[in-house]
Amino acid sequence: MRDSLHKLVEVCELREPSVEEFLAALQSSGWLKHIKSIVDTSAFIATTVGDEGVSVLVQCSDGGDIAAQVCSLASLLLDPFYRTPTGDAAVSVRFPVQRAVLVSSP
Repeated sequence: MRDSLHKLVEVCELREPSVEEFLAALQSSGWLKHIKSIVDTSAFIATTVGDEGVSVLVQCSDGGDIAAQVCSLASLLLDPFYRTPTGDAAVSVRFPVQRAVLVSSP
């Protein structure tokens, strides 16, 4: 995942890429595969816990924080409050989007 993140940063640092160049670089970074995996796993957990009433144990094998990301997203999916405008606003306040400043060397 870290390699994909570094490649994603490189994609974002491209100077005036065409749409095709940007999308090709984004695809080759592998970042979207990681995001899809997190979303798919979160949906599986929400279905397993919410619909089937089964407890789950989530563990990240590579020492990263993927387990925290998956569990956080699953908890948002499980709570109907967060599917309302008020709940959406609460998420925005609780988890503000942090802007990364990308500095390129001259």
